[in-house]
Amino acid sequence: MLAIPGQAYRPLGAELVVLGVITGTGLYILDRRAKGDRSNQAVAPVLETVSPNTITSVLLLAAGIALVLGEHAGLYVLVAPVLAAVIGGVASTWLFLTKITE
Repeated sequence: MLAIPGQAYRPLGAELVVLGVITGTGLYILDRRAKGDRSNQAVAPVLETVSPNTITSVLLLAAGIALVLGEHAGLYVLVAPVLAAVIGGVASTWLFLTKITE
């Protein structure tokens, strides 16, 4: 979305709001399905503690709303969900790979 040349801030904000809603809904559905699956109960509590699902979705929505309202600082807010997702993904992968052998 950021790579589209010459895109105005308000349409970018609207796209980020839609992406935040889709991401939040998708992560919620996947989380419910994962909790219903009994095969991964040993790793699930550990992964849940480092999973930034809610933080990422809320910050993505906040960045989108700020851009829709005309605040260019929404681009700076967009850095936070990206960092949260990357750090959470790395932590989840590391914990999954180290705890799967137990």
